[in-house]
Amino acid sequence: MESGINHPDHQLISLADVPPGAEVRIRSLRGGRGMRQRLLDLGVVPGEKIRVIRGGRGMPHVLMVKTSKIMLGHGIVRHILVSLSSSEDPPEEQN
Repeated sequence: MESGINHPDHQLISLADVPPGAEVRIRSLRGGRGMRQRLLDLGVVPGEKIRVIRGGRGMPHVLMVKTSKIMLGHGIVRHILVSLSSSEDPPEEQN
């Protein structure tokens, strides 16, 4: 099951493949309903910009979401699809 915003101009990659220091925009959340709801509760929502502070393949990821730092395991971040962020990206709405 998947929820999110898919835009044809954005190449989607797994958050697990994003290097530390990069800023990305969340595009889609994959996985079960419980996992998606937990991510939404943490502020990891489609359309939101986040910054990867620390992480790598097989390692937990520390993310800056708005003004909060959160840590997610590799098994979770691989289910979050993102695109490289751009300041020109318009605000997006979820259908």
